[in-house]
Amino acid sequence: MTDLAWEAFGRLSVPGFTLAHNPPTQAVIFVDTWWWAEGPSEGEVRGSSAGGVVAIAEPSRLEVDPGDGSGVLDCPFTVRESDVCSHIYDRASVNGAARTGDGHAAHPARARLVYTVRFENNGAPLTLPGLPETLESEWRETPVRVLEVQAVVR
Repeated sequence: MTDLAWEAFGRLSVPGFTLAHNPPTQAVIFVDTWWWAEGPSEGEVRGSSAGGVVAIAEPSRLEVDPGDGSGVLDCPFTVRESDVCSHIYDRASVNGAARTGDGHAAHPARARLVYTVRFENNGAPLTLPGLPETLESEWRETPVRVLEVQAVVR
């Protein structure tokens, strides 16, 4: 049964997505930037059956690395614009550009989807030791342009 469960796990496919943010064209220092995964649904992902065993992935969280060295944010699984996953940049990118002079992302923000996995055998819950408990997408990168806005004094 364990072999079938592993085969079923191999049949899971994480949906494609893009890392989206608001403000959409550039972030601004000291202002919240909101993050979400654009493309996947909020529903479960089911793999095809392997001898009656099916792996099912339930959305768990969105991990976002804003690309500024602050570390990875653990956010709710967010697939539409919302403020539930936000970050405040404290430094601008060079000349407010999305890429540095050598072509690297100024703030190489990236994200991945994380799912909690469960198994069923002909519709009944299946629990076996050593099976994977999570499914993670590949990291998707988005270069972020971060501006510093100067206050106007009159």
